[in-house]
Amino acid sequence: MKPQLLDLREERCPRALLLAKRHLVSLRANEIATIYVIEMGSIKDIERYLINNDYSYQTIERDGYWRIEDIKRDFTG
Repeated sequence: MKPQLLDLREERCPRALLLAKRHLVSLRANEIATIYVIEMGSIKDIERYLINNDYSYQTIERDGYWRIEDIKRDFTG
């Protein structure tokens, strides 16, 4: 299954966090997402949201931006 991509490299917080939240709540079971972010504040806010809402993910720095990828939520609850 291809990851759902959200490119937020042109966005800053708090808008980047808001758009990420909207995107992530639309994921269905077994869907994964990748988010591109350029601002460090946005990375921290999105990671905090992911941790607090039982998502698993990994963050990779690439050529001046970050990729938060393999985002999955535990839907067993």
